Amino acid sequence: MAQDPYACNAAGSLRAVMLDLGAVFEKTEGVKLAPVFAPRACCGSASSAGEAADVFASADMGHPQRLAATG
Repeated sequence: MAQDPYACNAAGSLRAVMLDLGAVFEKTEGVKLAPVFAPRACCGSASSAGEAADVFASADMGHPQRLAATG
């Protein structure tokens, strides 16, 4: 049974590394990432607004810390 891709909100500045990590993750785990790249504030706003994401990546640790603090 194929697993759905993991939704991934990531800062645009992390595009190259997230695409590389996604390729490794797919090869080793057999699951794809479905990345959406946007400016860091947009990623944080989307996640805090309740948009589903399995992975959130930001170069600024303040964004994920705020998301974690708000649950």
